Formats: sequence, structure tokens, C-alpha cells
Amino acid sequence: MKKTKAPKKLLYSVNTAAYDKIFAKIQTLVNEIRADQFDLDNGLATKFVPKELHISALNFKKREKKIYEYILNLINERRNT
Repeated sequence: MKKTKAPKKLLYSVNTAAYDKIFAKIQTLVNEIRADQFDLDNGLATKFVPKELHISALNFKKREKKIYEYILNLINERRNT
């Protein structure tokens, strides 16, 4: 069996990788929220799912975005110390 060595230096720290991942998730949620809001405003939401369910899903995404923003702030605090 061939032995592999661990890299001597990581290109990104775990903190930087976590920051990038959370930032990307926030941007994804922003785009989803905009798209869902546009669909609701223009009556493009599907007819088979009640409008209240679409609104509930939109509110869930907004809450999820706030949670990820909080996590991002924690990562920034750790990064600056």
C-alpha cells in the first residue's frame, strides 16, 4: 500500500474555508429570496401549492439567512482576534 504524506502547509485555514462557505450560502439564500419574492409579487407561484405555503417558505429562508449572518459574524470575530 502506498503511503501518502499530509501537505505541509494548507492553502486556506479552516477559518477562511468556513467563512467562504457561509458567505456563499448567504449569497445563495439572497438569490432564492429574491426569486421567491418576485414569484409571489407577480403571481408566478405554482397553483398547486397554496400561497400561504410559499410565504412560509420565504419566511423560513429569511430566518435561515439571519442565522448564517450570525455565524459569519462569529467567524469574523474569531478571525480578528
